[in-house]
Amino acid sequence: MSSFSDFSDRSYGDDESAEDRLSQEAEDLMRQGRYQDAAARYQELQRMSPADIWAHLGYVSALECAGNIREAANILEETTQSHRSNRHVQRFCRMFFERREDPVRASDARKELAAPQFLLSDDPIDQLADLYFNQGRYHEANAELRRLLEEEQSVEDEPALLASIYARIGACLRQEQRTDEARTYLLKALDLDDRNYWTLSELAECERAGKNPEKARAYYHQALEENPNELGCRGHLAQLEHEQ
Repeated sequence: MSSFSDFSDRSYGDDESAEDRLSQEAEDLMRQGRYQDAAARYQELQRMSPADIWAHLGYVSALECAGNIREAANILEETTQSHRSNRHVQRFCRMFFERREDPVRASDARKELAAPQFLLSDDPIDQLADLYFNQGRYHEANAELRRLLEEEQSVEDEPALLASIYARIGACLRQEQRTDEARTYLLKALDLDDRNYWTLSELAECERAGKNPEKARAYYHQALEENPNELGCRGHLAQLEHEQ
């Protein structure tokens, strides 16, 4: 689940495309709260990949967080017109206008979502949750992940996907300092995938936040056994040892 991890210690590889690099930079900036800078990266990404709906939705999200609501709404309207049949776009639209307390346009999106035969998309069903999670919008990511558990019947038939959803809910809760709830979901994820280094490292962070250094240390070591090259996990373990 490397795509859901904390990218703050990321080093860029030579094989990454310019688009990938821009997207990752934009996500980093979002998590740092530098929303206008993130919006500039997404705008450039839009120009490079005009058919990429995630560049458009990322741009709208960054503008919203930066307080440029009118511009965000205009771009979202254009994106919706071009991708009316895409379920992710309609869900993003519904959530956006609910946050903006615009019942008419939120209702329009709900009506589109009520006609699933028209909502075609080849993207993974959890991609909208990924967008919010990787931008550090954990409240929105948590809401979308829980919706997947409640509404998407196919999730129960895919243990790897279910584990990743539980793990990301746990990570969202940890970011909101809801440590006990976070632990519960992370352990559910671990029951389904007990060798996932990302889940193990999240559990380590959870136990560290809960002042349980021995449990945290054990989870860090388990995570590094699964992925010895995970520099972020290794660095956090070193910090823990320094604190003791």
